[in-house]
Amino acid sequence: MSTLQQNEKRYPHAERVLALTKELVHQPSISGTTQEIDMAETIHAILKRNPYFQKNPSHIKQVPLEKDPLGRVAIVAMLTKEPERKEATVLLSHFDVVGVDDFGLYKEDAFLPEQLMSRLLAEQEGYLDNDARKDLESGDYMFGRAVWI
Repeated sequence: MSTLQQNEKRYPHAERVLALTKELVHQPSISGTTQEIDMAETIHAILKRNPYFQKNPSHIKQVPLEKDPLGRVAIVAMLTKEPERKEATVLLSHFDVVGVDDFGLYKEDAFLPEQLMSRLLAEQEGYLDNDARKDLESGDYMFGRAVWI
């Protein structure tokens, strides 16, 4: 049994996290392109699926980046437990990603981890070095654009 499969059994939300990871990887968001706008929309839509944000839709905002030539936005979301508390935890992230040209002939698969992994397993040309090939064959890792699982 692979580590990924073991983790799916060990952690109650592992399956959801894996599905969410695949959903995010599938959305291209190459740095410096309008695809970053699409990714912001995807993240906004994902947050809106959460019951908390369905009850508190004003707690999610799209904030335009000042003077941005592409019209990109930041997603700001606030999840509160007790409104009277003054303490807060702030999580920051970015969702732009470098290009996929380094995937070579597999660049179209970079956004589809299962398809990419299947194609890499089938290839015999030595695209991956020995360590990466072992990781792929172990089933312990997910390969794809910006995936580190």
